Amino acid sequence: SAKGVIWFQIGEPFETKALQAIRSVNSNLQVVDLREGISLIHGSCKHAHKGGHCGDDLHLWLSPRIAKTQARLIAKGLIQQFPENQSLFEKNLTNFLSQLDALDSFIIN
Repeated sequence: SAKGVIWFQIGEPFETKALQAIRSVNSNLQVVDLREGISLIHGSCKHAHKGGHCGDDLHLWLSPRIAKTQARLIAKGLIQQFPENQSLFEKNLTNFLSQLDALDSFIIN
């Protein structure tokens, strides 16, 4: 939206055009790429595609470990935009990271 201050992106194809449209009315929009620091799995198609490449697997939220990286990026972006709420964001991040650790442990065991 024109009033938004942060765009969290994961690399979906629609994001490029959507971001261009939003930036045309909101040039100050902060963009946080939630793929930063994450090794993506590159896919290949079983059906007919030019080159057989389907692109990167963007199902990042399915991994608690990857979600931890993304949560840190989200918190960092929120703190940059709203520094007055830094302690709240850090507290919530710590709680969420603990929950993700518990989930990861449950999945592994």
